[in-house]
Amino acid sequence: MSTPRWQQLDQIFVDGRQLPQEERTVFVTHACGADDGLRAEVLSLLAAADESREFMAKPALDQLAQEMGHAGWSLRPGERVGSYTVERLLGAGGAGEVWRARDERLGRHVAIKVMLPHFSTDAERVRRFTDEARAAGALNHPNVLAIYDVGEHHGAPFIVSECLEGESLRKRLERGPLPLDNAVTVALEIAHGLGAAHARGIVHRDLKPDNVFLCSNGGVKILDFGVAKLQAATDDVGAEASQTLTGGVVGTAGYMAPEQVKDEKVDARADLFALGATMYEMLGGQRPFKAASTIETLHAILTTDPPDLSNCNPQVPLPLMHIVKRLLAKAPDARFQSAADLAWTLERVAAVMADPTNSHARSGSRPATPPVRWFAWTAAATGMAMLVGLAWWLPSQVARQPTAATLTRFTWPLPAGVGLDSPQPCRPMVSRSCLREPMLRAPGCSCALSIHLSRE
Repeated sequence: MSTPRWQQLDQIFVDGRQLPQEERTVFVTHACGADDGLRAEVLSLLAAADESREFMAKPALDQLAQEMGHAGWSLRPGERVGSYTVERLLGAGGAGEVWRARDERLGRHVAIKVMLPHFSTDAERVRRFTDEARAAGALNHPNVLAIYDVGEHHGAPFIVSECLEGESLRKRLERGPLPLDNAVTVALEIAHGLGAAHARGIVHRDLKPDNVFLCSNGGVKILDFGVAKLQAATDDVGAEASQTLTGGVVGTAGYMAPEQVKDEKVDARADLFALGATMYEMLGGQRPFKAASTIETLHAILTTDPPDLSNCNPQVPLPLMHIVKRLLAKAPDARFQSAADLAWTLERVAAVMADPTNSHARSGSRPATPPVRWFAWTAAATGMAMLVGLAWWLPSQVARQPTAATLTRFTWPLPAGVGLDSPQPCRPMVSRSCLREPMLRAPGCSCALSIHLSRE
């Protein structure tokens, strides 16, 4: 996008924000004229700005503190919520609190997420709150927060979940990027959790470091399915409906896929884009689309590529760079098409990085040899082709000899513990030479064929 066009978009956006929502579409259509692309982008950015207006106007904690000054906390230590005894506050968000409590029936600690009473009359917030319980409750996976119970307390809905010990990924990233092997492990577990959700037709739509929890026992949990969408419901939305602004754009600026920013149809690949942005931050220590304002961040997601990861962290190996780059592709078709495919790739990268003999994977340098499996199959194909050729050639040679054919044994030795499907890097070496003790030869021939596989 050229500078004049960007300035035009920015001016229309600023002017449109000043108008009532019902007048914006007419204003933007008139201001953009025949430029349908500019019109669609302005409308999408206006919708995204409406969705995030609370944290654009003032810091969320400042707003929460102001609301708490008027309404107070919704629970108190020692209070009973059903069969749960409230103990202490774990955290608070823009519309709810999370308390540690004790389940008196089962004798275990749980977490109770309760909506603040003064938000309980907001139908949209209540819907999202209950959608979170419904979406997460439909999943049973070690990488997704387990939901135990739902209910209502003094008119405010609440969700009871497992109580986690540890810290959020956002909190951990405040101390800098993760070690490479740790980052791959976290990304792999997130991919497993997303795969379980996607298999049930659930798209998270708000994956980010704040919604990933690093447990003290080493586990990883995906949190907050508050804006999750059942794919069956999303698929029923027609092209015309997806262009409206009534539903607004959901997600968090900086982690939203381009199709989310443009308020287009969203599927599981939007979650993979968000995971790519999260991986970039885990490996590079900074956000891939960080800008001075929300509107500029959303514009960067639509139009620019993030800085090369090697500029942020030269130690990131090439395979990981390629994975992140593919996850952050603008077009959904250019990304990994499923969390399962991504997990499979990450598992193999992790295996290579864990190999103490593979210095290339840890240094980030490009390996000088082709992939291992290519070598193995090349050696196998070469050997089989030669054996087939010999099987055709030997009988004709034997038939020409007046003397009877003799049986000669041969061996094809491989190093200990190495096979054609071995994960160790192998190099095929085929040689034809004259040997004192030939491994394979026809009667009257002093030439022998030997096939060796040697480690690089």
